Amino acid sequence: MISVASFAIQLADSVQKACEFCDSIEDGPDDIRLISAELRWLANYLSILQHEHSCGLIEKEQEPLVRGALEDRQEGTDELAGLVTEPSRGMGSDQWRMKRKWGKIQIVLKAGKIKQDECLH
Repeated sequence: MISVASFAIQLADSVQKACEFCDSIEDGPDDIRLISAELRWLANYLSILQHEHSCGLIEKEQEPLVRGALEDRQEGTDELAGLVTEPSRGMGSDQWRMKRKWGKIQIVLKAGKIKQDECLH
């Protein structure tokens, strides 16, 4: 069974990748900046959770509660990672830190299975 700390790290990594993708978008709608800020908050929270668990600050009785909360978020985090991966593949071998034009991202979204409304809501 994977530890709470390792689980939190995995989720934080996925969220951080999505955050970096959102940050790389130029000329995007304000919604993208809001999403990026929320993702950054979540990644920071997961990092704090991992640190607290590693330092023994989470009591044994709380571990099932924390694990359950992380498991509840795993499906959404996996879905988010998929939403970020699809446009990245469609745009070629761009590195994460390269800036992406919003128009190009919209083209990829329309060509693929992902609808723009699904990404923004």
